[in-house]
Amino acid sequence: MNEVKQPKRPLIYYYGLMLLLLMLFNFLFMPWLTKRQIHEVDYNTFVTMVEEGDVGAAEVQTQENLILFTSKDGTTIYQTGMMPDTELTQHLLDAGVHTGTQQSHVPTYEREAFCYGRDDIGDTYIEVDMTQQKMYYYEKGELRLETDVVTGNMRRRMGTPEGVNFVYNKQKDRVLRGPGYASPVKFWVPVKGSIGIHDASWRKEFGGDIYQTAGSHGCINTPKDKMEELYDMVQIGTPVVMFY
Repeated sequence: MNEVKQPKRPLIYYYGLMLLLLMLFNFLFMPWLTKRQIHEVDYNTFVTMVEEGDVGAAEVQTQENLILFTSKDGTTIYQTGMMPDTELTQHLLDAGVHTGTQQSHVPTYEREAFCYGRDDIGDTYIEVDMTQQKMYYYEKGELRLETDVVTGNMRRRMGTPEGVNFVYNKQKDRVLRGPGYASPVKFWVPVKGSIGIHDASWRKEFGGDIYQTAGSHGCINTPKDKMEELYDMVQIGTPVVMFY
């Protein structure tokens, strides 16, 4: 008696079966695994990690009003709670954090310029002239503050980076830390990663050519009285134009 052979199933059958099993696994187990791997932190902790360069990639989930992000080495996943900063995606890009998206991000200001080009930052912004060691704050086109500053030490190759950045946070009574130093400041306004504008109680003089040989680690050192004025006036999202 001849043996009846079963018809051979096509490869697409096995691919379909594997896909079905994978979908079932994702549905049943992935939510549980993901929940166990995510560490919750508050928004200020996230901002500090951005400033210190400890964030590898971030995804801003606007509908849920939270941020998913990884550690710099990619081994740990974090999640923030409610975020107060509605322009955070742009600030992350300015701070050098990979946001995992290919879409274009256009910063939204309270007042937009009439056209795009040289003056497209609007009429409310901070200007830092690092050659003249001067900082200016314009609000609705009116000069509200002018002061001497000290920027990054040029001799030690710590010059403050030029470019158009944005105020992405404001904090009081902060200790700025780095290799070999811990500097307490009253007012801290970060604009690009760990670079920011702050008071410098340890300095008696500002302006001139101090920055050439005795400048900062990259931040814009500002007299305390002027820094207090700026802190009270400037808002998160304000453009900061820095140039030599």
